[in-house]
Amino acid sequence: MAYELRCSASYKQYLEGRQVLKEIYLEYGRIYLQNPDKQLWAGLATHAGSVVLVEMYDEIERQQQAFLCLDEDISKLCDQMQSLIVTMAKAIRDDIGKQSAVFGAEGIDGIRRMGLDHDNVEAWEAIDKGEVDAGAKYLAQREQTDVLNKYYADMARLSLALAPAFSWNAKSGLESFGCPTFVDAAGTWPFANWMDTDSAVKNDRWKYIRDSILPVWGGMGGDGRTDWVKQRLDIIRNSRGANCEY
Repeated sequence: MAYELRCSASYKQYLEGRQVLKEIYLEYGRIYLQNPDKQLWAGLATHAGSVVLVEMYDEIERQQQAFLCLDEDISKLCDQMQSLIVTMAKAIRDDIGKQSAVFGAEGIDGIRRMGLDHDNVEAWEAIDKGEVDAGAKYLAQREQTDVLNKYYADMARLSLALAPAFSWNAKSGLESFGCPTFVDAAGTWPFANWMDTDSAVKNDRWKYIRDSILPVWGGMGGDGRTDWVKQRLDIIRNSRGANCEY
């Protein structure tokens, strides 16, 4: 009985975290669509969000409900994974996500009033001047190396499988939902190897994004990126999550 109650509490936490994730990723999509020529990072974050929500966060819950709740230690590990995913999403939202929202609402003057470090302000100034690829590259690097790197290390301690899974899914286009993959978009395979991206210490994940994801994203063109983001927003809006089976 006590374990059933723990599982019930776990499911409640899953739903609360899922709502947070959904709100964050839908907001990135809105930010992008308001200014698709300059909000490249927000568009890419929308893509990442759809993958994290549907293929990572929800899938962990489905596996837990299917059989993992029979083992309390493994069930707790699933809860920790989900909690870490939400923590990472909040950390990005509070850093670059907030900057993107301020830039969208107040422009470069709003960014300058935020008290950011020099390199960070310079990235937004480059975007404001039309040097969008360079600015977006800085924001993506900041996300991976300044904001997320410590969490990737935590992730690896929780599960050796979870860190490379993030890298693998970053390349996924959610084919089961009718979306193309980044590989299909620019033929990057085999140059992007997800097996090279499982060490937070080496920043291999940033190298993968820099050399494989960003060139594809930039090369899609405005219309291609916008269609891509709209597909992901549909996936996020229409996703149902995992039903409680306890």
